[in-house]
Amino acid sequence: MSRRERREESRFTRRTLLLASAQGVLMTALLGRLVYLGGARSSHYTTLSQKNRVRLRFCVPPRGRLLDRTGMILAQDEMVYRLVFYPRETKDPVGALNAVKKVISLPLVDVHALAKTKEVQILKEPLSWEEVCTLEIQGPDLEAMSVEKGSLRLYPQRIPFCHITGYVQPPSKDEVTENPAWNLPDFRLGKEGAEKAFEELLQGTPGYREIEVNARGHEIRELTVKPGVQGKDLSLSIHGGLQRYVMERLATFESACCVVLHKKTGEVLCLASSPSYDPNLFVQGISLADWTTLRDNPYAALTNKSIRGQYAPGSLVKMIVALAALRHDKITPTTPIQCTGYCELNGHRYHCWRTHGSVNVVSALRESCDVFFYETAKKVGIDAIEKMARLLGLGAETGIELYGEKSGLVPGKAWKKKAQNRSWTVGDTILSSIGQGASLATPLQMALMMARLVGDGHAYTPTLLKDHTQALPDLGLDPKHLAVIREAMGQVVNHPSGTSYNQRLAIPGLEMGGKTATSQVRRISMKERKTRVLKNEEIEWQKRDHAIFAGYAPVADPRFVICVVIEHGGGGGRVATPVARDILTYAQQEISL
Repeated sequence: MSRRERREESRFTRRTLLLASAQGVLMTALLGRLVYLGGARSSHYTTLSQKNRVRLRFCVPPRGRLLDRTGMILAQDEMVYRLVFYPRETKDPVGALNAVKKVISLPLVDVHALAKTKEVQILKEPLSWEEVCTLEIQGPDLEAMSVEKGSLRLYPQRIPFCHITGYVQPPSKDEVTENPAWNLPDFRLGKEGAEKAFEELLQGTPGYREIEVNARGHEIRELTVKPGVQGKDLSLSIHGGLQRYVMERLATFESACCVVLHKKTGEVLCLASSPSYDPNLFVQGISLADWTTLRDNPYAALTNKSIRGQYAPGSLVKMIVALAALRHDKITPTTPIQCTGYCELNGHRYHCWRTHGSVNVVSALRESCDVFFYETAKKVGIDAIEKMARLLGLGAETGIELYGEKSGLVPGKAWKKKAQNRSWTVGDTILSSIGQGASLATPLQMALMMARLVGDGHAYTPTLLKDHTQALPDLGLDPKHLAVIREAMGQVVNHPSGTSYNQRLAIPGLEMGGKTATSQVRRISMKERKTRVLKNEEIEWQKRDHAIFAGYAPVADPRFVICVVIEHGGGGGRVATPVARDILTYAQQEISL
């Protein structure tokens, strides 16, 4: 080997040793780092890894069902599949949304607006089975999307029960601010009717699912499940068969409502308001077209007239005047008053609808003589009349569980001073004695008044819950005075001179009693009084009088109490009584309580 070759070999060996030494140092450093990462820092990186692959999904539990008193389902949740978008799980929400739109059709959505939100969104529900399969197959390519089980509120009985059940909707932004837990994408909040009144009982307690996802956020497997607690089922006092029958009977009129109570318990058996609507329209958010149609309905389909309609109670107030006069010894059951067709005060005539001659309290109620009550009211005074009206349930909310109940109006001295800054007059007392002037009452209040009159003077409170026990305080009314009023109401329907005799319930043992009322909407002009009062059919619908009947059955031992209001229907005896008769016939023959 030459000297030159030996120098080259020596140089190569030194380079090899240096390279090997450097590699050794590097390997030692790498091994040290691996030991550190696998030991001291392993828990830190395990946590980071779990955060990246584990997701917590909160689950809204099914709401409790609403049932009628026989077990008929009025509202329930149905299991559905839905497509849910989790915007926080993608860096490209616009791309994620556009990608899923290529896979299945979606409702009209603003992709860019949705992309800006950080809140979880339900993109579509319910999904068809074909859509579920398509999404599961395409799943690996769809980022931040999840097909999940959920529930959808359904109202199988639909229109006839909407004002009882109400409906649910997603909570508003203000409501979510009050309770952040309501921000879950499939959470629904009761907005009307029993859904709102019993929200806390129906709502239940949320649960959660802990799931493992891959790098694109797709669910791989379920790790932990804590089921939510389903809301409580509620049996309502409503009788489904009666409710449906009543709604069919009221549908023959433009606008009407009816309340039926169980006289012995105060349970509401029927709460009907016509026209009505389908509560299923609201569950996923009502369309603008449907909302406009309902909002602009001239007969107020969205309004539960049974608790929110306020009407002049008309001749129903005559029973209040009579009871107040009997209580304060201003009349006896046989005190006669002469009806000449009008009552004159300070040169002004207050007319009766006809000349009745000599009448007492029973015959005056039976034939609805106005003059008897004009004169009696002047004797007893407005203070006693107002007090009796309130004692029987007028002028205040009844206490039913539903929201939005109106309180009506019982006018008196304090009211007039506050509302008009004027003093009460005898003329005001005369108008109030026949339920006109400023007097207002809801159908539920009028039914409650009837229940208290025929219920031996106990303070019933209406309830929507079946088998709801309640105390029945005594109102302190004289049973003899109540018997006089009941005798008169029996004669209204069953005596040949009664205002509702031609519409009586003639089936032996089922006879009904009650009182008719015509709730004036317009004043009769002096010209009409001098010539001829226009018939109801000759006046435009909005200016016609309301027809009212409040009653009970059977006469001998009342079980059912009713109030029927036919808006702008005309005379109560001619129009409202036949409706009440048919409903009370159905109730007595079909309901065993």
